[in-house]
Amino acid sequence: MTGDFNLPNVEWSLSGMGIRWILYNSHKNTNDRILDLVLSNNYLDVAKCSEPLVSEDPHHVSLCINFDFVEYHNMLPTQPRLKFLFDLANYEIISKELDTFDWNNDLVKGTVEDATSLFYSRLDKLCSLHVPVKMIKPSSKYPIWYKSPLIKILKEKFKHHRKFKKYGNRCDYDSFSALRDRGKILEREMFADYIDTIESNIKKSPKSFWSFVKTKQGSNAYPSTMSYGQCASSDTEEKTASFAVNTEYYEEAILLYHEENSLISENQPLLSQIVEYT
Repeated sequence: MTGDFNLPNVEWSLSGMGIRWILYNSHKNTNDRILDLVLSNNYLDVAKCSEPLVSEDPHHVSLCINFDFVEYHNMLPTQPRLKFLFDLANYEIISKELDTFDWNNDLVKGTVEDATSLFYSRLDKLCSLHVPVKMIKPSSKYPIWYKSPLIKILKEKFKHHRKFKKYGNRCDYDSFSALRDRGKILEREMFADYIDTIESNIKKSPKSFWSFVKTKQGSNAYPSTMSYGQCASSDTEEKTASFAVNTEYYEEAILLYHEENSLISENQPLLSQIVEYT
């Protein structure tokens, strides 16, 4: 967890915070204070950034945070959610209804928590009545830079691949191969255009940059438990032995993964070749 806590009179120390969090930032600003905290329950390497993207604020040191989290998480599917469209809200009616409340009398009754709860409850009610909403569906399974022409090619490629596996027709394989080559070229072009757009607009639209960063935050760790058929194991040696015995199954799974992600290469060695070599 990082943030500008803006508590200039507090002397922070690199020790536990009493809630399993440890402060890792020890770099002070020009006033010999630490305003930006970097807290974590895993080890972090926090260093002063030598080449910040923007001009450095004298009160806030530019930091580079390096971490290596290898814990494997099974992510739950993202559920659809409602988003308020505040730019389309009827603020004229909202303003009139806010004027009907006797705020001076209502907010002095009870505790601060009671006043805050009353204030937000009235705002929530007005939002539900006068602010349109939109259903936000989970993001696509494809990378953020994929556009509809590429997605259409990939779907066609998968269709011809399934047909070839089922019927063994050479025409289906030729179509699959052509679509695969076309998809690779288009994917590289779209990715290059996407990166160029992010780099050129990083000052105007930093949100696009951080959206790209979030897509790269998936864990590359091995699962804590691996299973095949009726057998499952969390022991390293047992998982290695299972991998060696069931090479055909894992080879098929790896090839399917690469095909679905448009990463397969003609020169890429098969798993059986790797196992034989090792």
